Amino acid sequence: MYLQEILEVVAGLVFVWLVLSIGTMQFQEWLASIRNFRGNDLHKAIKKMLANDDLADLFYDHPVIKGLSDFQNEYGRKPSYISASNFATTLINIILSSGAESSLVLLRLYNLRRVLGKIRSKRIRKNAEEQLNRLFEIARLSINAETGKPFGNLILVTLEKGLIDFGKQFVEIDEDVQDLLKWVRFKKDQIDQLLAKSHATQGELSTYQEILRGIIALSVINPNLTLILNNLLIGMGEPNQEGEDFLQRFQIRIEAWFNESMGRLSGWYKRKAQVTTFGIGLVIALLFNIDSLQISKRLWREPTLRQAVVAHLQDYAPAVNETETPSLMGTIELFQQELMSLNFPVGWSFIESGSPQNCRFVPSPQDTFGLTWRTRCMRPTDTTDATNGWIWAITKLSGIIVSGFAASQGSSFWFDILIKIVNVRTTGSKPH
Repeated sequence: MYLQEILEVVAGLVFVWLVLSIGTMQFQEWLASIRNFRGNDLHKAIKKMLANDDLADLFYDHPVIKGLSDFQNEYGRKPSYISASNFATTLINIILSSGAESSLVLLRLYNLRRVLGKIRSKRIRKNAEEQLNRLFEIARLSINAETGKPFGNLILVTLEKGLIDFGKQFVEIDEDVQDLLKWVRFKKDQIDQLLAKSHATQGELSTYQEILRGIIALSVINPNLTLILNNLLIGMGEPNQEGEDFLQRFQIRIEAWFNESMGRLSGWYKRKAQVTTFGIGLVIALLFNIDSLQISKRLWREPTLRQAVVAHLQDYAPAVNETETPSLMGTIELFQQELMSLNFPVGWSFIESGSPQNCRFVPSPQDTFGLTWRTRCMRPTDTTDATNGWIWAITKLSGIIVSGFAASQGSSFWFDILIKIVNVRTTGSKPH
């Protein structure tokens, strides 16, 4: 009997939720861009995959990864997306160079960067940062040149001498520099002993043998990652003599591991985004008094308001049987322009009610409901003098929570529902 009225009330509510969802999503996108939520979450996931903070820094400092973001530098934003192929290529490059002494030095330089805060003078600390960056460049160059030839050895000696001089110049971190050199020598000896016992022989090495040597060297630095890489190698076997591409198959397995991890990250990020959207929507609804219960009550009681809303929806909602429909954002802009002209009960407004002496949150028969503000008794316009403050607050909060939950569903969700409601009310789309 009241089907038409119910549809009109629901259409009005969905209309408000659509506009609220738009504002919520726009604010969330702005916040995510400013705080780089996606890039930071991806960084945490890769750090967990690599199981080592220094190794994660080395990964992100690789030219392949570093070039993915125009804003990224040593202290800046991390890329919000890394492809599986880029991840696998970078990781394999790290594996192949993990046995080099220069690679060990580079790995520990990231930890040295973290202790620069011990230098109290900002001017001296800035100088130390500049010199440390030069040591980074020498270490990267040394990795590429470390082949046992005189030129490679000369760069490595230059790097070690530069570190010693660096520690002497900045005495606050000299002990950390000495610890770095001791750690590198100790780990290098361990790696050499393991490689000497392995079947990955010296001389001309195949790609298979180079990867094995890299994983063996990596086991000294990062045993947890080595276990994962060994699991990826299970079942692959040594490539045959017919030219089977072992490197390509190994890269495919690393990509599959990365995609599986990113799938879990994507699910977690969606849940996090939904919670964030609900929080933002709740705040917006509270600030602008978007009370779903009050709006539905107002729509039910005022046929004129319902009819005005429905008229606007019929003007702007595209028919589902049209071959070309306007874009979602184009239709939404029209909705936003008309929202304030429809006299929806949104926004806070107060009126003066009684004297401050008789102003009570829970009034007795001789008192009035309201909040004392600057020696005046003010109450919301949608209440009466006899309103119970606690009942009003619980009801108001419930309506705002409903609005916040509606905002978390997204504008596309409410847009689709709104189109269906309009079509139902106008007896549906024309049959084909």
